[in-house]
Amino acid sequence: MHPLLEELKSYHQHLSVILSQLRKTLNDLDKTPDSEKFRQQLFSILGCFYNSNEAYHHANEELVCTQLVLSAPSHHQGIAQIKNDHKKFDKLLNRIRKFHINEIYNNTLSSDFIDAIKEFMELSNTHTITEDTLLLPLAEKWISPQQWHVVEHQWHPLPSFHIEKLDGDKPSTQRSSQKQPLYHRHP
Repeated sequence: MHPLLEELKSYHQHLSVILSQLRKTLNDLDKTPDSEKFRQQLFSILGCFYNSNEAYHHANEELVCTQLVLSAPSHHQGIAQIKNDHKKFDKLLNRIRKFHINEIYNNTLSSDFIDAIKEFMELSNTHTITEDTLLLPLAEKWISPQQWHVVEHQWHPLPSFHIEKLDGDKPSTQRSSQKQPLYHRHP
């Protein structure tokens, strides 16, 4: 598999762990709604989605989508769905951020906030499955070496990351202190 596709797949695996931790925290909050510990875990986990990695990851997928549409136009509808999902992610994350600020200020967890998080989780799950089963295999098959060269020069390297299991009050995922990208651009 092309190294850039490996990076996308690796990020999806990272995202899957974060979503599992988010789901567990929501379940814990459902059982103990007044728990400050679980509220803080929820806010910490959501912070993972507010950094530039999410935006860069989607921008990288868009680069692959653009080249794929040129190589395999018969799959345009599936690629269009992926691009549409990225727009939905942006809107949902903006909505969640607004709720998040309000929830901290008012020291509450509204049902609208929780519903928005659950909608985000569901979209993330279905979207990642679509990308892993459609986008990545098609890109591997149809994108030419010349097209990969174009993608490489526009790629946004993500800092490396590692994942820790939810452990007490520690954040659900910790960014590595290394700032080495998973993929290095060619000069």
